[in-house]
Amino acid sequence: MNNPNLTDSALKYKLSEEKLIEFVLAVCSIDNIYIEMSLPHDEHRPSFFPFGNPFRMIFPKDTYPSPRILELLNSFEETLAKRLRKLHVKDKSEVLSLAWMKSAMESLCETHTDIKSLITELKFPVSDWEDKWMDVYLDSSVSVLDICIAFSSEISRLNQSQLLLQCVRHVLDVSSDFPSSEKLLRSHNSLDDWKLQITSKNQKIENCSLILNKLTGSLYLGKAKTSAKGKVLMRAMYGVMVQTIFVCGVFSAGFSGSENALIDLQVSDKFLWAEAFNGLQLDVNGEVRDLFRHGSKTVLKDLEAVDSCVKNLHPLTSTGADQPDAEKLKHSVLDLGSSSEIFSAGLDILSKEVENFFQIVLSGRDALLCNLRVSDVQSKKQKKGQYRPSDLLERRIVDFSSELFLGIISAHFVHVWVKLFFTEECVVLSSICVVYCSALSRFSRSLRSRWKMFRTVINESTEKLQLVRF
Repeated sequence: MNNPNLTDSALKYKLSEEKLIEFVLAVCSIDNIYIEMSLPHDEHRPSFFPFGNPFRMIFPKDTYPSPRILELLNSFEETLAKRLRKLHVKDKSEVLSLAWMKSAMESLCETHTDIKSLITELKFPVSDWEDKWMDVYLDSSVSVLDICIAFSSEISRLNQSQLLLQCVRHVLDVSSDFPSSEKLLRSHNSLDDWKLQITSKNQKIENCSLILNKLTGSLYLGKAKTSAKGKVLMRAMYGVMVQTIFVCGVFSAGFSGSENALIDLQVSDKFLWAEAFNGLQLDVNGEVRDLFRHGSKTVLKDLEAVDSCVKNLHPLTSTGADQPDAEKLKHSVLDLGSSSEIFSAGLDILSKEVENFFQIVLSGRDALLCNLRVSDVQSKKQKKGQYRPSDLLERRIVDFSSELFLGIISAHFVHVWVKLFFTEECVVLSSICVVYCSALSRFSRSLRSRWKMFRTVINESTEKLQLVRF
């Protein structure tokens, strides 16, 4: 395809296939924008191209992600897979320890932060989202925020119960003389109150099961009509929600003391993180169910350790029995103090992670609503004639440089074009460039000077390339 008659300036610039595809998608996008801005919905839609957009004739109906977008998606999914693998534990007894729960919530925060970064890197503004995506996202984010509030409520309740144990440790001061019968009775009653408080139900936690079932029911891969970026975003959002439902389900089961909150999700192998997730879900949910089958009242490992110390100390504080051994009482109080301090410290750390997750979800939701309000204002201005089409156009299209335009009409471009589409009859390259540049110059004063420079080069190259055949 190399033509020796081409000018040196045209041959000097080369295009990769990725740049070619980027240019083609940009032209299709511009044609869409122009159609949307031109006439009311009930009138005939014009196009930049009087003979119809030639790229649409050649491309299939569906659009496919560019290599750059696919790279972003693969990077997101591979990172998610690594995070899920980190949550695997060698010893299953570590499941539902506060350390594991802290890691799980931290991982969830990182994933939700990543999806916000992905949206930015995709250059996929909220104004381009389909209505159903926004509805699902807004509904889901409210549900996740409700779950966060429930978790914070339960952590606060568990922290309050620690005050009773602190009271017991203060009354049974092992550094002083053996406690009196009155002190033993006070400690005994405080331990009874602690047991009642720990086994009481938190209605907010009980409701988490219903919320998670609702989230699971809305969990699907949203179908994007023609947007490659939309398809990538929906695929990534699916991964985010799967991890969210799984982690929140395990937390709910641990806090509520019921396996009914556990959610078993079926994930297709087509996702890069599917194997890591399916293995993690099988191990964690299986271990939690085993704990309930063995009759454990609480499956939180750190709380179980505190409960064991309380059971050892409780009979020693009974005034109806013989006076307990002073050394045994001392060791029991010290063990209770150690386990309760570890539990309190773990709760504080977990509480911060839950609060961080809440803020990440809330900020993402607020940003979406803010962008929707801005889009609504711009839409109203456009209807009133106060909105210049070029404002929208210049934000949405790729700002190609003069070097890229020269590359577009070079012999290398023709070679790549024919290699991709296999027929020179489909190539109407010079006409596309002319109409494309002319249309842009109509909408933007800043491009008119460029157009004058491009027009000369394009006209000369059109005669030499002789690509247009009707």
